[in-house]
Parts: sequence; structure tokens; C-alpha cells
Amino acid sequence: MPAPWPQMPEQIDPSETGEPFDEAGYPTVPSPTPFVPDVATFLKLIGRGLSAHASKFPSWEALFTLSSEQLKELGIEPPRTRRYLLQWRQRFRQGIFGIGGEIQYVEPDGTAELRVLEVPSRKKKFAEVTVHSTMEVKRRDDAKKKKKAAPAAKQQQEEEEEEDEDEETDGDLAGRSGDTIRIHRFVVNVPIGAVTPDRSPTVTLEDFKSGRVPMARIQGYRVRGAKTIYGPYAIPLKEFAGARITICEGMWEHRRGHKVDGGERRRTEIRYKKAVAERREMRERGLL
Repeated sequence: MPAPWPQMPEQIDPSETGEPFDEAGYPTVPSPTPFVPDVATFLKLIGRGLSAHASKFPSWEALFTLSSEQLKELGIEPPRTRRYLLQWRQRFRQGIFGIGGEIQYVEPDGTAELRVLEVPSRKKKFAEVTVHSTMEVKRRDDAKKKKKAAPAAKQQQEEEEEEDEDEETDGDLAGRSGDTIRIHRFVVNVPIGAVTPDRSPTVTLEDFKSGRVPMARIQGYRVRGAKTIYGPYAIPLKEFAGARITICEGMWEHRRGHKVDGGERRRTEIRYKKAVAERREMRERGLL
């Protein structure tokens, strides 16, 4: 079995292989994540039967440092499977995960719990403020035109009254235009059982914004209605309390396509042969 830290030739250029190297000349090894803690889980997630080779990798470092030739010596065949593994190694180094890769709280059996986080936000009623402001400007312009013919003393008195009226009007507009409170719902990951009786996360909005609680929004899942979590591999809990997902084979797998009638290069030939065979069969049955 090859060593987990193979010696890399000095003449290798990292730009040619696409994999970053450290100062010592070895490929960089990313840290495991709560959702992907070991080799077996990584190979199980990316699918294509690679989980059967989990015992061939002695460590996490070996998974990310073995070259293509060494993977071939381990018996990982065919070549497209090795290329697929190398592609996912590079994606994982770059922090590009599949569904659920941002999950922080995972049970030892690979189960994680998702909840709905309600975040209130305020939105100004811009349309209402604009309408009232336009009406007030028009009224003030009409009043100023009428004051041009009034005596100076009377005009000064009316201006003082207008200032007092403007202050009252502005205050009234601020009250009427008020803010609209909107509720935004996000899918987040929380420890199993860490919820209040009303099934909302125990953390506050301030904890979520400040980063004191490592709660991240889970990509690929959305909220339907008030509390229903919709997304791949999500199993809803009772009474719309949230959802659970469990790591399974091929969650991150890139499905291979299949050729239809021999693919683009042989499609005409294959379809012609099929048509000839169908006509021959019909002649034998006496249908032609």
C-alpha cells in the first residue's frame, strides 16, 4: 500500500495539476467538517460506488494527497471514477460542497435537524409617504401665493402659525406612514432538541446577527407556507416542527447521462438498423 504522504517531484507545477500545494511541496489537505468528518462519509456522499474503497485509504490526509497513479494501484477503476474523485477533492478544497455542506450540528449517526428561523424586518411605506408629502407641498404652495397680497404684520403672524402647523403635520405623517413589519423565514440547522416549546430556535436574532451562535442558513432548502421545510432528502417532523436529513449514499453525486440510440455519432446508424429489424419482423409475421 502506498504511503499516505507521497513524495512529489520538484519539477511539478501546481498550475498544471490544478491542485494547490503547500511550502513543502505536498497537496494541501482541507480540514474535515461536521457534515463530512471522515473518509467513509466523504466517499459515501459523492457516490458512484466509491464508498466500497473507503478501507483502502488509511487516513484523511491520504485521501487528499494520493496521486492518480497511486489511486490506480489501489484498484480504483475505471479511469473516469478516478477523475471523478480528483474533481471532488478539488471542489472540497475550494469549499464547494453539495446539499447540506453548511450543516454544523450533526449527530454521530449522520442525522441533522433543520428548523425555521423567523427574522422580523422593518420596511418603510415609501408610497404612502410620497403621496402625503406631495399633497402637503401643494397645499403649502397655494397658501404662499395667497400671502403675497397680505400686510407684512399679518403675513409674519401667519408664517409663525404655519411653522407650528408644519411641525404637527410632520409628526402626524411620521405616525401614519409608520413602518411595516415583515417576517422573513429561513432554514437553519440547530442541535437536535434545542428548541423552545413553540418550536422556534432558542437563540435570539441578536445572537444570529453577531455570530455568537454558529447558525448558518442552509442552502438548497426553503420554507413553504408558515413552517414547512422543503428540499432534497428532508423528512418532515410531526406537527410541522421542522425536518431531518440523514447522510445517505450519493447525496452529492453528479449523475452520469446515458446514451440514447448509441449517442450523437451513431444515432443515425443505430436507428436505421432498428427500422430494418422492425420491417423484417413485420414481413415474417405477414403484416407487410
